[in-house]
Amino acid sequence: MENRVQIVDDPDQYNQLIRKMVPTESTGAHVYAKVYVHPEAKVVTESKIYVNKTDFVLNGEDYTDLIPVVVRHEVAELYVYAKRGYSTTPIPVSMSPEGARKIAHGLAVREQIRYAKEIGKIDRYMEYVRKLSVTMPGNEGVKFCEENDDAYDKVMKENTVIK
Repeated sequence: MENRVQIVDDPDQYNQLIRKMVPTESTGAHVYAKVYVHPEAKVVTESKIYVNKTDFVLNGEDYTDLIPVVVRHEVAELYVYAKRGYSTTPIPVSMSPEGARKIAHGLAVREQIRYAKEIGKIDRYMEYVRKLSVTMPGNEGVKFCEENDDAYDKVMKENTVIK
């Protein structure tokens, strides 16, 4: 999937590319995919990730080095969403597309934080989150920070050794 990334410099062109896509909660990137479902499995038959490069320049500061982190989010989100199946409730019921998107998004946020840590950019990514959040309308910035902070806490605890 990382080979199917198209970085766009023009916000109008980016908006035109993603117009017909299912809205996602991601900032700066969207994934386009067709998922074919048959009895044995789900198959992603076509996919593309579009990245709006201008979303990675805030107040003149260039954060384009973080594009791979956001791309990792999109790849993880598509993978989890395409693999969705049944809930873990006592009586298995098919998960709604909205529920699957919410779960896929939450796991993808954690994966992008984990990846940012792996490549040594976790502090820079969290700085970007803070700066980007103040540009978001209404309560979106607060929610964006909270979900990233929660994922950050979980990722940082993964490598904690309890004595």
